[in-house]
Amino acid sequence: MKYKFLGYYRPSKEEFLSLWTSCTFFVDANVLLNMYGYSENTREQLLTILEKISDRLRIPYQFAVEYQRNRAKAIMQQVKNYVQVEKTLRNVYEKEFEPKLKHPFMSEKMQEGFNSIRAGLNEGRENIEALFSSDPYHDRITQAFAGRVGDPPDTEKLKKLYETAAERYDDDIPPGYEDLKEKGVPDAYGDYIGWVQILEIAKSEDTSAILITDDSKADWWKIQGDRTIGPRPELLAEFITHVNQQFYMYSSAQFMRYSTEYLESKVEDDAIQEIRLWLEEKKRVASEKKSEPDKMELDVKSMPPPPDTRRAPSKPKFKKSEDKEPPVDLKES
Repeated sequence: MKYKFLGYYRPSKEEFLSLWTSCTFFVDANVLLNMYGYSENTREQLLTILEKISDRLRIPYQFAVEYQRNRAKAIMQQVKNYVQVEKTLRNVYEKEFEPKLKHPFMSEKMQEGFNSIRAGLNEGRENIEALFSSDPYHDRITQAFAGRVGDPPDTEKLKKLYETAAERYDDDIPPGYEDLKEKGVPDAYGDYIGWVQILEIAKSEDTSAILITDDSKADWWKIQGDRTIGPRPELLAEFITHVNQQFYMYSSAQFMRYSTEYLESKVEDDAIQEIRLWLEEKKRVASEKKSEPDKMELDVKSMPPPPDTRRAPSKPKFKKSEDKEPPVDLKES
């Protein structure tokens, strides 16, 4: 039975060991982009692991393009995060701490501590902004993937990929169909194109593969309730059928965790925890944004009907001001 439903069976301990020992590691663009949101120490540990296995790294052309196109956006998002916190603390200082009468108890030492936080944020923002002109992480990633980027598809092949993606998405065949909710066509086809390129590279090199991706949607992962069980069985089965090799997937946090076991990497627990919490927060924010249209639709449906604007029959004029009709209270009771 197992050999007819391989996608539904988790690899054994021995199979995982064999996979990690000999596989090719494919990296999604979001893994590289998310690095800009981590602390310097955590980012350094993840980059060091990738550099250690650089001879076994590959990146599909589609994911490489997405990384290059969105790198400045990822940096800018971190700048905005700093600016938002700096603005909040500045407002607190100007409205609460600067007027001596409001907080006379605030000692000089407390004031210095508060100013130290503000100065640290300012320095952090300036360091992130400097990445626009000089980005050592971009340089190291470029070096790690030198000669390891897949080939771009020609126009005719890209057209066929779009057509196949559209057909698969109509039937909710993973990966990528979830992107139709957020992206237009053909941008929504990016995950599928990247997946095809992974299959092509793995087949041409006759290699098993591990994909490191921070995409948490249900078109990549089998999700039961609020728990992610593992890669979608369809993807595991498709890889085995097409390449005749083993395939598995990990998030950045999972990859760092298991790299300590299978690659003997030195990774701090705090770094793994930071990435895990960062990804959970990103997933929560994305979920809230996705639910906003539904909430808006619900709010509109629950609104009372608009007033009847048809012209009412004319009424006799009131002779005395005290006889006027009282104003209508439009507030909800």
